[in-house]
Amino acid sequence: MPQRTHGRIDMLIQVPLKKRIVLIEWKAIQIDFLDVGTSLGCKEKAEHLSGLVDVNEILELKFSQYDRWRPGQTIRNWITNGPINGERNVSPRKQLAEYLASPEITILKEENEVVAFLVIIIGSRQVLLWQMEDGKFQKKPELAF
Repeated sequence: MPQRTHGRIDMLIQVPLKKRIVLIEWKAIQIDFLDVGTSLGCKEKAEHLSGLVDVNEILELKFSQYDRWRPGQTIRNWITNGPINGERNVSPRKQLAEYLASPEITILKEENEVVAFLVIIIGSRQVLLWQMEDGKFQKKPELAF
């Protein structure tokens, strides 16, 4: 299992017959901490989120001022730059990239295909998938339906 110096990945799936390893870093954004209308309740926010189908529109959603670590920050900015408040300002992108570059995963890459994904659950209504290779996001993120 990977050392703690690189953090811990949320999920590592080995598929021995295919010589494939899938790394998944999970993040969740609670609906209460999204700025989708200050006067909207959870049900209305959920309906609004359910209606969004453009990944860029979702990435530009902002965290509410009630969020302790990311107030006013867009989801995209948080993914790439990390939270604006807090002691450990590591972005989800950097967290996954560091794990992907760890000595343990580097060894596994010698005999396996390694695929890494950042998966973000947004308000229990949207699931964003972003594939990473060699520490860089590939293409643009996708929404899972």
